[in-house]
Order: sequence, then C-alpha cells, then structure tokens
Amino acid sequence: MTHYHGKDRLPRQLDILSAAPNLGECRLAFYGVADHPAPESRSRVLDYLSAPSLHFLRVEEGLGSVLPFIQRSSCCLRVLAFVDCRTDPKMENIVIDVLRALPLLEHFLVDGAFEWAPLYTAMTISELSRTLCPSLKFFGCGTQSGSALQHSELDALLSMVRSRRGMGSAQRLRSLRVLWQPPSDRDPNVHIWEEFAKEAGGIDVVLVPYNQTFNFLEEGEPHHLF
Repeated sequence: MTHYHGKDRLPRQLDILSAAPNLGECRLAFYGVADHPAPESRSRVLDYLSAPSLHFLRVEEGLGSVLPFIQRSSCCLRVLAFVDCRTDPKMENIVIDVLRALPLLEHFLVDGAFEWAPLYTAMTISELSRTLCPSLKFFGCGTQSGSALQHSELDALLSMVRSRRGMGSAQRLRSLRVLWQPPSDRDPNVHIWEEFAKEAGGIDVVLVPYNQTFNFLEEGEPHHLF
C-alpha cells in the first residue's frame, strides 16, 4: 500500500499503517469516529511508524510526534498539511521546527489557532538567516474559527510574501491562500489586503472567507503535483 486516507479508530489505523512500509501519501483523520481520541493522542500513531518514501502528509491536531517521525523516516516531504491545530502550547514553534527539517517542501497548508507572526517571520527570506523551505510554491494559512489576523501578523505575512516574490522563477512562491474573516469597511486592516494586490507581483493570492473552509482545505490536496 502506497496511499492511505484513514478515518478510523486509532488502533485500527496503527495496524494498517504498520503494514505499509512503502507509504507515499498519508492522510490521518478521526472526525466522526465513535471513540474519537484526545487531540494529544491523534498524532501518536506516528510514534510507531517509519515511512522513508513518504512525500505527502496530512495530520489533524496533536503535532508533537510529527518532527520525530520525519527525522526517523528520513523522508523528503513535498506536501504537508496541518489541520485544526489548536491544542499544543507554542504551536508556532513546533511548526517552524518541522519546516526546518523539510528543505524540499513545495506545498504547505496550516489551519490553526496560534501566534502567526513568528511563523511568517521565520518563513521570510533574509540574508541573515537560513531560508525555510526555499522550494515552497504554495502556502495556505488561517483558522477555521474565522479569527481576524492582528495588524502585526498581517505586516509579517506581507513581508514574507514580498521576500519570496523576488526569488528565481523555479523557486518563487506561486500561490497564497489565506482563510480569513472578511473585515468591515471600518476595519483598519483593510488597507493591508489592498497592499497584497499591489505587492504580490505575480503571486496568485486568494482570500478565502472562513465560511468556505472546505474550499480552503481542498487546496491542501495538490493532486496536480503527482
């Protein structure tokens, strides 16, 4: 078995994945399962696995096991999606550490509730720091709750987009999807979105209203890459 899209009880998923050493794509899901595991237990299935051929990983919540899994597997992920990330403390640090281990990542989607500015800043290309995911072509970010980004977070996101706009054509960020809460006319952040249209310069930027979360998550399924 090389492709797995599971929505079953934790022990059952572990049994299936343990017998799949050649796994290339893995989507772990638990919603709607009778004995829905606690968030901190959901990624624990990765503690018992190794998948050196894996290039696509989608995980719901509980991200603490992801980095050890990647390091143990020595896999070269090209696609990574974190869905409904809102449980681990300092989630942004976990995500940044994972990205540092994935220099070949091309497609990254993260849906969560945490401090966004540190993530955007870490992803900003600078001569003073190591570039995270230099081959990144797609980035999707936001929270299903529809919480509006703070001004500092919007500024950090725009700085990241500007820095990746100027990369070589083979590496430059091509698509940005932001799950957001549409602002009112009085929202002081409205001008930031107007700046995106001016500053993106060839990057396909789409703002996805939070009531269209399904469409946003579908962007995390880049079938055209494989």
